[in-house]
Formats: sequence, structure tokens, C-alpha cells
Amino acid sequence: MVVGDVTTAVDVLVLGAGPGGYVAAIRAAQLGHHVTLVDQGPPGGTCLNRGCIPLKALLSASERYYNNRQEELAAMGIMTEAVRFDWPKMQVWKQSVVDRLADGVRRLVAGNHIDYVYGTGWFINAQEVRVEGEHGSHRFKFDHCILAVGADAASNPHLPYDGERVLTPEQALLLPELPDTLSIIGDDYIALELATLFGRLGVKVKLFSPGEQILTGGDPTALRLVQAGLRKLGIVAVTKTTIESVIDRPVVISQGVSPHTAGLHLDAAGLTTSSNGDIAVNAMQ
Repeated sequence: MVVGDVTTAVDVLVLGAGPGGYVAAIRAAQLGHHVTLVDQGPPGGTCLNRGCIPLKALLSASERYYNNRQEELAAMGIMTEAVRFDWPKMQVWKQSVVDRLADGVRRLVAGNHIDYVYGTGWFINAQEVRVEGEHGSHRFKFDHCILAVGADAASNPHLPYDGERVLTPEQALLLPELPDTLSIIGDDYIALELATLFGRLGVKVKLFSPGEQILTGGDPTALRLVQAGLRKLGIVAVTKTTIESVIDRPVVISQGVSPHTAGLHLDAAGLTTSSNGDIAVNAMQ
């Protein structure tokens, strides 16, 4: 829907309000530019609202719970049988952490006089972007445009996401209740953190890595310590696996990300992409 097709001129238009986008917007504003920041969600992006921060908050809570249940404490005369956790309350606390940090980001954006627009943008040409939001459509003409649109969880052709039995890492953090068992596919740090989180809370976790070790590029000596920690949590880690189907559900797939560039109409701006959506850029200086 186009309402009046009003055009607003801005110095810098930033598409995407994650850690890359909002920091770039703030710096541009500090340098004296008129900046508009566009995102379909609140400032902070995936990292703050759905990914890194929620996961770190839950890891912190699970660590406190797990450390208070260690058998070693009994030998010291410390009885901890009554220690338990409430997953729904843990989720509420996690969200309070996210809300507090998100409010700080909103204040930073507003304090630097950045115009924030809720909506989805795409290129009309090399100097204009159309943004479709809850208040209709608006055209922006820019001197400079910064693309910080982030990425989505990479899909597995054999296990398409359904939000219930096959989950992205973000969806796993929103489970209404903990499953008895959980399979995690991936060899990145997110897979390890998810395995640790759920293992600490008593879920029987199986970690499947397609690579030769549980963390691609990790130092072998350090990984031996990580593997010992996983075993202590009862986590079964299997490397060099090729996954075509998984019987145990739910399963979380953490196998990287794909650029969130579909729908930007990058060709209209004269930009080219690779087969998976990466934008071709100049050599870094």
C-alpha cells in the first residue's frame, strides 16, 4: 500500500537495527548526519531480543542452579537437596534482562535524535528505498545507505524448521516446557551453549557435529576440557555425522546463518549477491 508516496530526504539511512545497525546509526548521528534507522522490530536485533542476550541470561541462571546441586558440596556438609528451578519463571527473568537492556538501546537511539521507523525496506533504485510499515508506505531518498539486515538460521534440506519439532536456536530458547530429551545438530559455539544450558537443567542432550570435532576451528587442547565438561553433564557428543533424519525430537539445528537479503531488491541498487545471498563488496581497507 502506498499512501501519498511522500519522499523524505535523509543523509544516512540504516536498514537493520541490530548491534551493527544501531551502533552505525548512532555514530553517524554523532558526526552530524540526519539519520533514519529502519527495522521491523525493536532496536537491538536478533542478538539482544532473541539470540545472544537471552541465551547468556539463561546460561547464567542454569549455572547458578547447577553449581548449587553439585555432589561435591555434600562432602563439605552443604545439603542442597531442596534446590530446584522453575522454567517459566526463568523465562520471565530472562525477558526482564532483555527488556532492561533494550530500553537502554532505545534511549541511546532517541538521545542521538535518530528517527526510528518500524517497517521493512527495499530498494527502488540506487538512491531510494521504500519502507512498508504499519502506517503504510514511505519513500526515503538517501545520500548514504548502510545495510545491517543480519541473517536467519541456515536451513537443513533434510530437516525443515517447523517451530515445534525442528527448531532454530532462537525457538529453542522459547520452549514453553523442557523436553526429556533434546538433539542438537551443529559444531559452532551456539550448539555448545545450548547443549550446556539444557544439560544443566537435566535434559538428556545428544550433540551431533558434522565436523571432526565439536567446535570447528577450536584448539584441541581446550576442546578436551570442553568435552570433559559435557560428559559431566551427561551430554552425548558425536562427531563426523551426516544427518538425514532424526528420530528423537525435538531437534535444534545450529549450522550457521544465511544473509537476510531476500526481498531487498538489491539489483535495483546495482548490487550483486552470491547464490546464498552474500552481498559482493569492495576489498576491505
